[in-house]
Amino acid sequence: MARIGYPVFTSNWGVPSDANVKRRVYTMWEGTVGQPPVISNISPVGGTLLHPTTPITLDITDPDSDFRRIILMIQFAGVTAPEVIYDGTSFSAAYAAGSTGTPITDGIHFSLLRAGGWPAAPTFTPFAIDVTGLENA
Repeated sequence: MARIGYPVFTSNWGVPSDANVKRRVYTMWEGTVGQPPVISNISPVGGTLLHPTTPITLDITDPDSDFRRIILMIQFAGVTAPEVIYDGTSFSAAYAAGSTGTPITDGIHFSLLRAGGWPAAPTFTPFAIDVTGLENA
């Protein structure tokens, strides 16, 4: 089991000091208008033990309802390469059986579970980009 932890505005699971992934808001070009996609309702909360069968859940919404792409990635402590959980179209093999993406108002509710459990403390990185080029905050 890994202890889950993340300060405000990060998507980081692991020890609280491992806060290396920050969500940012930026525009891809001058003159972009609208509101960026939002990542919210992330669970489990910081300080919770992440059991092998505990799903990670989150909502990705866009007030403008205009997603271009959603990509979910995860990096495990001690592993060099990150894993792709969701590529914008489907879940990768390790997540397909236990994960869901359910439509909600202005977005998708994700419940993520890895086949075989979580091998180490994960750092989770969601990318949501809308058609105007705004990335999640």
